[in-house]
Amino acid sequence: MNLYIATKFNNQAAFHDLKGKLEAKGHSVTLDWTKEDSSKVAKKKLKKYLTQCAINDADAVIASHALILLPVPDMAGALVELGIALGCGCPIIIVDAFKEGNQKPIFYHMPEDEYMFKHVANEEELFAQLEKLDKMANVAKEMVATALEIARTINVLDETSKKTVLGNN
Repeated sequence: MNLYIATKFNNQAAFHDLKGKLEAKGHSVTLDWTKEDSSKVAKKKLKKYLTQCAINDADAVIASHALILLPVPDMAGALVELGIALGCGCPIIIVDAFKEGNQKPIFYHMPEDEYMFKHVANEEELFAQLEKLDKMANVAKEMVATALEIARTINVLDETSKKTVLGNN
């Protein structure tokens, strides 16, 4: 699965730890935003650089199959990424959201379900949830393949057969 890891910029150690574990299990992380370093960008080019980073981050959230949020105190950008995922209907998994000291924005209280919004207590639960999402994605792929095969079959039928199959008399 293509996954986006959202957390505070200075929580890079946790980001890289989880990224390594996800990749070891065959997942891809859609963007390693820890490589974005505005300190090396000339002041004249800074606005353009930061704009491109913001676009890249948003695009990576949109391209992901799920967003994993690693909450820490005083994060801001990760909450914007959470909002992008909510707006796109991207499944969200929040790891240890209610740990003491973490901010608890209202959106942490979205109704939980098995696939679109889930709180997990630890990485073990995270990987179990990712397995469920992966199975769901595979079922969806099979359904699309079946629908395409049906569409191809209908497309090769003559007009009379199409009316019979589709129920258009």
